[in-house]
Amino acid sequence: MRKFFLVILALSSSTFDLNAVSLDQARSQGLVCEGTDGLLTSVGSPSGEIQSFISTINAQRNQEYAKIQQSQPGTTLEQVKSIAAQEIIYSVPPGTYIMNAQGNCTPK
Repeated sequence: MRKFFLVILALSSSTFDLNAVSLDQARSQGLVCEGTDGLLTSVGSPSGEIQSFISTINAQRNQEYAKIQQSQPGTTLEQVKSIAAQEIIYSVPPGTYIMNAQGNCTPK
């Protein structure tokens, strides 16, 4: 289980470069929102570059979530993603857009 949380923290703080945009930069600029499902969503109307960036990050996260789920018998993918979302939202700095219970992206 400790490995699970280490992977989640790595996913929440890593910088993935795509055309000079990193996750930290996209967060600090208010371009992306951390969802309650452990995935990114856009804030507003994203450019093609940002939408591609979000898709890349989400694909990487989904791969890791699937690996975690497979290593934890009896755990569903939805459970893994929910726990990941909680950990990511907890770890991001103030001002990062996060999805609230109503499904709206608001600053943390």
